[in-house]
Amino acid sequence: MSPTFDAIVIGGGVAGLSAAKELLAQGRRVCLLEAAASLGGRIRTVRSSGWPTPLELGAEFVHARPDFFARALQSARVVTGAQTGTHVMAERGRLEHAEALWQAALARVEEMPDVDESYAAAVRKPGSRRRPDARVLELADAYVQGFNAADSDRISARALSLQSRADLLYDGGRIERVLGGYDRLVDDLARPLAAHDEALLLRTRAVTIDWHGREVRVHCRQGLGEARATYRGRAVVITVPLSLLKQDQPGHLRFSPSLPRPTRAAIATIAMGSVTKLILRFRLRFWQDARALGLSALSAHKLAGLSFLHTPAGPVPTWWVPRPLDVPVLVGWAAGPAAASFAQAHQGDKMRAVRAGVSGLARALGCAAAPLLAIVEDAELVDWSVMPFCHGAYSWLPVGALAAPDVLARPIRGRLFFAGEATHTHHQLGTVHGAMETGLRAAHEVARVLGRPIEAAQPLLFPRDLRPMQ
Repeated sequence: MSPTFDAIVIGGGVAGLSAAKELLAQGRRVCLLEAAASLGGRIRTVRSSGWPTPLELGAEFVHARPDFFARALQSARVVTGAQTGTHVMAERGRLEHAEALWQAALARVEEMPDVDESYAAAVRKPGSRRRPDARVLELADAYVQGFNAADSDRISARALSLQSRADLLYDGGRIERVLGGYDRLVDDLARPLAAHDEALLLRTRAVTIDWHGREVRVHCRQGLGEARATYRGRAVVITVPLSLLKQDQPGHLRFSPSLPRPTRAAIATIAMGSVTKLILRFRLRFWQDARALGLSALSAHKLAGLSFLHTPAGPVPTWWVPRPLDVPVLVGWAAGPAAASFAQAHQGDKMRAVRAGVSGLARALGCAAAPLLAIVEDAELVDWSVMPFCHGAYSWLPVGALAAPDVLARPIRGRLFFAGEATHTHHQLGTVHGAMETGLRAAHEVARVLGRPIEAAQPLLFPRDLRPMQ
């Protein structure tokens, strides 16, 4: 007979790790199943020889510090630094400081009308406010698509409005970077599980969740040989990325019997965004000595102190220096439709993608591609739409999907519990702290069902003065 657990957690990202750690601390018998060979989910820190800093192929920033998340970072001895510096717009060799333009674009998004229609439709509606200039609208549209990994023709204006309000309640609005690697948080969350032989199983891919009877059976494929295994539990916490719940996705998780219709509808309604990251290591910091590329003294002056470089006409629309670190590294970011276009153009060929990204950057800066390519020493490329066991970066809400995270987060018959960033009911989708909070929420829900409430845990920190999704 397979062992029986109080709770089986599926998925080893921060949501699953947080849920499993919380339940384990309460004396519950817990088993976490992770399909990959390592933990972290969409936190993917790479430490490569020759690079001056760990590379974050996935989550990179701290967007807010609610108390529970601040405590977790402190426990993991994670140090953060502010992403300071200037915004520069670069188009066909025309460089300009873009702080005012950037702030105007952010204000435009934050002042979205509270209507459940697409951002693209809402932002262009005639209204009492003076219509912003075309460049503000262009940058605001790029921000909506880039930050949310979304299609501006589909993402809900009301979702954006509520997200902006929630950011303030979650102490958001400032961007910080994890120094030393986000994997430190993953390692700290996993430490209690690693101390129990049966509590953590890697390379164990859940295939089917059978919840017919009083217990739940999770049928898996395990190890390199994909051997069959079954694990039994009183409850299961499902924290896999949203894409693996969608029935049209290869390798999706199956349920027997099928999930209730409202849950299936919620899964189908929430969208999963695409992100491609191109990280370049240069021989020198060309933004500090732009004349090395033949750029003018004026251009060199504009690039000094660079933080974010906006290249809207390029295949990679946004680049940033990993401030506060002073290293010869640029992180390129393409998200939403831009990610799909970039991925289609290079079709998985890393060097083709590097050349395309660098060539687009050179056009924006107004220099030849050859000298810029000549100072590229190494590159990392990740396309999250094809990443195994993820097939996407993070979720966002199209028109008509405002209530979907709340529906997906509801426990089903005291046996199935969903967590992960797509189930955050207070507008923090796509964030590490949001994912972690849903794992803590699911642990509380499981503990109540199992008959003994969690006593030592901190109370859930959902802000009570913000209306839930509706």
